[in-house]
Amino acid sequence: MSRSPVAELQHIQAQLQALREGQLSATTFCQAHRDPEQLLSALPPAFKQVWQDHLDRLESSANFAEESCSFSAADLLDGLTIWVEKAQSRLTASA
Repeated sequence: MSRSPVAELQHIQAQLQALREGQLSATTFCQAHRDPEQLLSALPPAFKQVWQDHLDRLESSANFAEESCSFSAADLLDGLTIWVEKAQSRLTASA
């Protein structure tokens, strides 16, 4: 089922909150949101690269039980939150 860019973003926000609360694993989040097609097509190309980079790092961090020296899970989630906020601003500005 195809969702609008706004609906995809809202779903990602809800799933990101579930991830923060430990109700969803990083691996599941990354697999589910690897390519939010409608959302990414509505944003400038740079958003896709940043999104993919964040997910790659989040997926890599899932391999470690503790904070690793390379990745901080909290910092990665903060980065995803910032990306979502910027995407939301961009979608709102273009509406």
